[in-house]
Amino acid sequence: MCKKLCFFLILALITLFSSLPAIADNNHQAVFTVGQDTYVSDGRPVAMDAAPFIENGRTLVPVRYLALSLGVPEDKIIWSPSAQTVTLIKNNMNIVMTVGGNIIYVNDQSKEIDAVPMLKDGRTYLPARFVAEAFGYEVGWDSDRQAVLIGPPGQLPDATVTEAVKTVQAEIVSVTDGDTVVVNLNGREEKVRFIGVNTPEIAHPSLGIQDQPYSQEAAAYTRKQLSGKTIWLEFDVGQRDKYGRLLAYVWLERPLSDSEEEVRAKMFNAWLLLDGYAQVMTVPPNVKYADLFVKLQQEARESGKGLWGAAAVPSVSGEAKYIGNSRTKKFHRPDCRWAGEISPENRVGFKNRDEALAAGYVPCRVCRP
Repeated sequence: MCKKLCFFLILALITLFSSLPAIADNNHQAVFTVGQDTYVSDGRPVAMDAAPFIENGRTLVPVRYLALSLGVPEDKIIWSPSAQTVTLIKNNMNIVMTVGGNIIYVNDQSKEIDAVPMLKDGRTYLPARFVAEAFGYEVGWDSDRQAVLIGPPGQLPDATVTEAVKTVQAEIVSVTDGDTVVVNLNGREEKVRFIGVNTPEIAHPSLGIQDQPYSQEAAAYTRKQLSGKTIWLEFDVGQRDKYGRLLAYVWLERPLSDSEEEVRAKMFNAWLLLDGYAQVMTVPPNVKYADLFVKLQQEARESGKGLWGAAAVPSVSGEAKYIGNSRTKKFHRPDCRWAGEISPENRVGFKNRDEALAAGYVPCRVCRP
């Protein structure tokens, strides 16, 4: 009798729990910021083709990207054009919402909501709370950063992770030379000098400056890549030089992070180095990517790209104890990493320290010759 009772009890429990929806794993975190077309999913920036916005005091997020951030598979986000419904399926959880309707269905159980899903530019938007809470998540709001925070109960993410790379959008007006452009920024024209790189000088007859080797090639390369383009400017510590020019890293696409992979793929300063049209020029305090730029230049130099293949690097006399850079007017020890980065046409040898100082050169702050 006891065995039969236990059997039926176990069977009843199995039946009960099998009839309940499986609770979706809710170990993801996400941050959606108003006006930004990237969101952060589990600490990683992800691009969107839409951006959250505020309407009637409610923050609306793209349902598709919200669902992806919560672990809903791509093929389980189903849009019905005829019924104007969005269906989200994860494990045994099924959520259905209708554009313009104030009822959301969670496993066929109806729930009234105080904001209706809406269509904008072909995307369905909805306040995140209704979907996220149905999947077992907590939703928060950072009013200072205007960000929707989603995470497991008691584990909301920090909104600051959305600010890995701050950029401002601008349009190219003209190209001055290989490392300088004029842009339209917020309705005004600004001259922008690229940070961390230096292309050979083009001729300035009024100043008595002649074309340096590979200067025209570098200017043509920049003109080809940037003319008429929309770019994103990232600033460093110092935003202007003594000539009043803005100092910036130039991104050809909005960066998702400041990783080496993103820099190689999207930053024009890096392209100039990788293709051998520029050499590294580090001017503190703007040193965010200095070490990476040295690495990229070394790759170009070893491959004989651009100016590194245009002429053999002249050997400095064996009597030379120091190596100077005729452009920066600095001198270095031969084993200094910056000595190895001096372009061929700018290398100068000095027999001793006094000779370098007498020629108007200053000692490198790294190797301290």
